[in-house]
Amino acid sequence: MADTRKIGFSPLTNAVYDRIKAHALTSAYRTFVHVPVEDPTKSVVMPYIVIGNQIGIRSESFTTRDTNAEDNVIQVDVWSRYKGDKEVAEIMDNVCQAILSSGLTITGYDTPYLALLEFTNIVEDSTEPSDIVRHGNIRVRFNMAQS
Repeated sequence: MADTRKIGFSPLTNAVYDRIKAHALTSAYRTFVHVPVEDPTKSVVMPYIVIGNQIGIRSESFTTRDTNAEDNVIQVDVWSRYKGDKEVAEIMDNVCQAILSSGLTITGYDTPYLALLEFTNIVEDSTEPSDIVRHGNIRVRFNMAQS
């Protein structure tokens, strides 16, 4: 059991990013670790994926008889200008398959012993009526312990 606790956001974010960039279903999408511009609907060509939105990640530590572990939730966002939900839904499905298809390699951690899809939804951002953007949210929960 490790004596020093650390927060696994950065290694988890990097592992999810690496998986999305390398997986056959998702490697063609533009993928960012944080929103690439102040207003994501204006200057980046869509569709694209954003990992680790600050609002959508959290970590809670817990201890079992023999392990110090973390319960992490990370959010992945999908943005599209496609008229309708089809494109966002397909990309979200591909992202979920990529992330959950097999164990992630997370630097400094064992393979997560729990990885599950916690939440998904698609919303319409109509801030500017002439430019409607679809925004998909995916939250995935990982229970992971330090190596």
